[in-house]
Amino acid sequence: MSHSDHRKRRTGLVVSVSVIAAALIVVLLIGFGIVNIPGIMGGSTTSAKGTVGEDGFEITAGEVTVSAEGGVAPSGTPVHVEVVDDFTPTGIFGSAEPVSSGVEVRLGDDRQPQSEVRIEVPVSAEGDREKYSGEGDASDVSDPFAVQEHEGRMLLADFEYDADSGKGIILATQLSLFGFVRASFDAIVDSFTQSIKEFFDISVPRPDCYREDLSLSEKKFTLRSSEPEAAWLCLESGAEGKISQSLVMNSPGAWVVSSEPNLIKGTPLTFDIGSGLIASVLRIAVGDDSDVVFPGITANDHHLDAPDSVTLTMNAPLTVVWSFLSVAAVFLPTDKIDGLEEAECLSQVAITQDDPAGQVKAMAGCIAEELGGVGLIFGLISAAPGALAANISGIIREWNGATEVRYTLEPDIPTTVIKEYSPFDPDGSIRSDAQLSDDAAAITYDAEMASKSAVSIGSDVFDLGGTADGSSACWQHPIEANRVVCLRDVWSDELYLATIEGDLNHELAFDSGVDEPVLLAMELEDGSRWQLRRGGSWGGRADGRVGMFHCTEQCEGHESDAILSDDEHQFGYDSSSETWTAFVGELGEVDEHFPSPEEIPITEAWFVR
Repeated sequence: MSHSDHRKRRTGLVVSVSVIAAALIVVLLIGFGIVNIPGIMGGSTTSAKGTVGEDGFEITAGEVTVSAEGGVAPSGTPVHVEVVDDFTPTGIFGSAEPVSSGVEVRLGDDRQPQSEVRIEVPVSAEGDREKYSGEGDASDVSDPFAVQEHEGRMLLADFEYDADSGKGIILATQLSLFGFVRASFDAIVDSFTQSIKEFFDISVPRPDCYREDLSLSEKKFTLRSSEPEAAWLCLESGAEGKISQSLVMNSPGAWVVSSEPNLIKGTPLTFDIGSGLIASVLRIAVGDDSDVVFPGITANDHHLDAPDSVTLTMNAPLTVVWSFLSVAAVFLPTDKIDGLEEAECLSQVAITQDDPAGQVKAMAGCIAEELGGVGLIFGLISAAPGALAANISGIIREWNGATEVRYTLEPDIPTTVIKEYSPFDPDGSIRSDAQLSDDAAAITYDAEMASKSAVSIGSDVFDLGGTADGSSACWQHPIEANRVVCLRDVWSDELYLATIEGDLNHELAFDSGVDEPVLLAMELEDGSRWQLRRGGSWGGRADGRVGMFHCTEQCEGHESDAILSDDEHQFGYDSSSETWTAFVGELGEVDEHFPSPEEIPITEAWFVR
């Protein structure tokens, strides 16, 4: 072998060793993350680090430059910039095509900047714009716009785009992962529509406050509705004798609420979404005094008494406003939403006009105008709102069957229970469970004064005695001919024995009761108990009504009251319907004026047999 051959062999060996050594070094560097090579280790990334100085910072990673002025963070705060080539939009921008690398910027341990951070990133101009259009129409494709991924959501980001230089500039006040995308208008409308569908796909649990059997202020109500799943209506006792009403909506769309009697506004509407934009538009749209309820939102109001009815009317135009803004708020940064609250252009949203396309145009145009670059996507919508408006209207029609739901709260008064009292067992003997006493045995009734009892629906019941010591319900004692059994209290089942002088005239004892018997006693809905008048001196009143029943138990609030007769109701109660009613009012001097009697339902009506 020649000397030259040995030299070539040695040189080749050196080169081979050098290559191997270099390769090992690169592998080690890659392993430690110091060098990133496209296509190796699962992705194409470039990163750079630095720190914040007195004048801020400027860091370059590949072709991306990130900078900020002094005060963005305390001096010495670490800055980390990472460029990710496989940036992929998600959420409502899932159909958009990325036209730049993704850029993630971090300050220290997830510190947010105190001033604006500027991110300059090359935006790709390669390829035909038609590839971003579902219909192949390049005019339907947006210019590049910036998005950021934050807390699992893809949001619009503030940006500037320079087509001449091919660079996009993102102006960030909240750091996360950023990138530029293009999308076709059709794709945006489809994504927006899908988001609205998902937003409307709600199922609100029936609240604990909802009860079909309500008991408020000792009154019972039955809640009736043609669409019981549209909303849950709750009534609860509130302060100062007021009744608190809550409406929990389980229906998509905007419902205008009215009630009889009129609402007394309590707490304002509560928006679960927490969107200042939505609240602002709704204040402008319906005014502070209007009552509007939306899906998953509770409206609270107060009444001095329970409302007779509550009516919910679907407002289609306002539903368009609601659905559009609800979804728009999902991908607008919070600070941008807050900035829109005072936007003058929102007052131009014509919610009273049934023009969904016009409303979409007005809202989208306003947002685009107020937000600048962030509002680019809204500018697209405002330029051609018809498709989106039609989709929203279609969703409303799909989800909403009824245009009006009426809840009625009717007093749940049971049919008056008619009860019959008898002191005897079927064999004719006095019932063993009756409370029989003979402490009144010294009372003597004259048989010649006996008359057929007006409170009896059977035979052989007598009215004995003409004064307060008499009784409207007496029976011949089954064994002792000179004794009668008389009723003292129907509720305590208390009877007493009395002596009868002479023979009861059985020619006046009756084969049947009177044609129209009178109540002996009654219990009213408020729990008070009343007995038929029996002698005594009673007061009067200027309208000539006469007291017919006096209260004997549970008489709180009725100390000077009586059940009063009038020309139509001789005994002070109306028995013409299934629920009988008593007319309760005050008695005093004969020339004293009192309010008209209160009509109180009778729950128990007692006769004797």
